[in-house]
Amino acid sequence: MSFLRALVFVAVILGYSWFSENMKSEVNGVLVFFAAVFLALSVIGPWVVGVLGRIVSAKARTTATPLAGRRLLDDPKSGWRTVSGLTLAGFVAGFFALFSVSGASPWGGPDALAVAVPKSRAAVIQQEARQRLAHAGITATVDTGTDWVAVGGGEDSVQVITTVPGGSENLERARTALTSPVPGQYPVTGSDVDWSGRLFARDFSTATRVVLGVTFVTAIASAGITAAASVLDRRRTYGLLRLAGTPLRILDAARRKETLIPVAVLAGGSVLTGLFATAPLTLLAGGASTLDTGGITLLVVCFGLGVTGLLGASALSRPLLKSVTGRTGPRPE
Repeated sequence: MSFLRALVFVAVILGYSWFSENMKSEVNGVLVFFAAVFLALSVIGPWVVGVLGRIVSAKARTTATPLAGRRLLDDPKSGWRTVSGLTLAGFVAGFFALFSVSGASPWGGPDALAVAVPKSRAAVIQQEARQRLAHAGITATVDTGTDWVAVGGGEDSVQVITTVPGGSENLERARTALTSPVPGQYPVTGSDVDWSGRLFARDFSTATRVVLGVTFVTAIASAGITAAASVLDRRRTYGLLRLAGTPLRILDAARRKETLIPVAVLAGGSVLTGLFATAPLTLLAGGASTLDTGGITLLVVCFGLGVTGLLGASALSRPLLKSVTGRTGPRPE
């Protein structure tokens, strides 16, 4: 594996960073560079596997570790094929952890009811609203605001906003009390008006779960198929190691380390790459490029499921390893 692979990856990352910082208006160009970063992971992946094989072979302390290290060093492309699916899935998880849609309305607050009234009647409506709320036993704050939530008051109108603490139950009681002061007006919140935003946020969340689920299931299935194919491709080597006295558990442990060591490094790196590449897109979409509790939880769950699925896929090919090594006998040569 040539070091040029690493240089290509670094060049793509630096190019994306520069372009997204200085050419923000070129959205299509930013998206093209984003796709290039995703593809660059496939370029640097085999090189990283080879470097890990060299390090693991040099620092090995247990019997199974040098076997795993030599496998990674001798055939890094094969090692990359086993973990490539989960590595690219980690990039997708990093994307969705940072790029999310909250569904919060840009107008008003979730506990604020608004009606649009003519400016000449604003003081009268506020006073009547306070009386109605007091009669209903509701503690609330009535004032005017600039958030354009309610409509229908005409061009020369103002928003009378009632802030109701105490949750949705108090909010609905206040809505009932304030229904009739202004003919034709019904007190609304920003969430009531921006119903399409809430629907889009819900659909985006559903799509996120579907995409992540399909991505990780496909990656784990690919890892399982590759692990079984690897056993068949190396059946002669495994058989000779068994004839030389290597216990089956050592061969299985080496095979497991051969997968877990690259996936720990590459999946972690791909998640960080996904977070880095998504930050400019989040800012372009008008969001904040911060990793909240939901994003961290998403990453932890995805990483845990990925590693668990990878171990499960590897375990499914263990009987095949036992069968292949058990049938090997001495050869005339």
